[in-house]
Amino acid sequence: MKQFIIKTLGFSALSLLLLNGIIGLCMYFKPGYFIGTFEDYFQLEVFYRMPEKAKDKTHVIIGDSRGNADLIPSALGDQYVNLSIPGSSFYEGYISIKRRIQHCPIDTIICVYGFDYWEPTGWLIKRSVPFNYMNPDELQALMALEMKAQHLINDNADMPWYKIRQEHIKRLLKYYRIPMAFMNGFKANAEAYFDRASKQAIVAKNDSILPHLGYFQFGEQAADSTALEYNNHFTPNPIHLLYLDSLQNLCKAHKIKLLMVLPPCNQATFDRPGNQAYFKEVRQYFYARKDLEWLNTLVGYPNDCFGDPFHLNKQGAMKFTAELKSRLNYSMICISH
Repeated sequence: MKQFIIKTLGFSALSLLLLNGIIGLCMYFKPGYFIGTFEDYFQLEVFYRMPEKAKDKTHVIIGDSRGNADLIPSALGDQYVNLSIPGSSFYEGYISIKRRIQHCPIDTIICVYGFDYWEPTGWLIKRSVPFNYMNPDELQALMALEMKAQHLINDNADMPWYKIRQEHIKRLLKYYRIPMAFMNGFKANAEAYFDRASKQAIVAKNDSILPHLGYFQFGEQAADSTALEYNNHFTPNPIHLLYLDSLQNLCKAHKIKLLMVLPPCNQATFDRPGNQAYFKEVRQYFYARKDLEWLNTLVGYPNDCFGDPFHLNKQGAMKFTAELKSRLNYSMICISH
């Protein structure tokens, strides 16, 4: 019996070691398929390079995917470039601006995060961490801030230090690409590796990101009437807010104008009765932020302006960009007088 247990444990350990070795080799030679979903990887490797591109542009847009989809830089003016990153928060936005400043001066920042991205989001551990958008010092600074605040950037619950440390260990395993941290998605990623047609379509679409200065159309539909549900309370994440503070301080130090924008909802979501209490809290919170300069308020756009429930289509993006451009021009006239 003892020999059987020893052999079983030995076989299990050997199998686990072999599996980790296979995953490690796959990640090393084909990171785009085995570190995360190949769609995310091939998109984000382009978005991550944007802070170092178009260095002649002094006006930048940062935000989540709605920043990418809802504002067209070329339609705003010749000096605009879009540095928005899908799934990102103020943390990645702050890092993007820090890096941009190292390469070229910035005059104005337009900040476009969906109201729900002021709350906890789960994309950091799925994208920015395994894809290494931040450097090790930036990741350590985030974790130190989380430990001090007793909150995680992807959770609003108060947490004891040991639970936060457990989450940090998981995050570090992902960041340093330890194979055992990537076991769960390995089968799906292996299947995606052989799906050449999907890869070619995604890569071809990504080729438009740089020529369009960071603008990217996510939704493909001519209209989307899906009503999203917001039945909870609006609760901004404390870590997000601390990085917004850091962004404000960075702008003050470099004499950069920071302008805030709320992307629109589709009309179905905006009119849904169950969302009204949540939207009231959103409006009250943003109205109370007198330290921020807002170019707009929360609005609903016709469903035919949306390519999916979250993102404007080309028609909607042109409409939204034109409206913001007129408000930007008015803002600049007021400042000059």
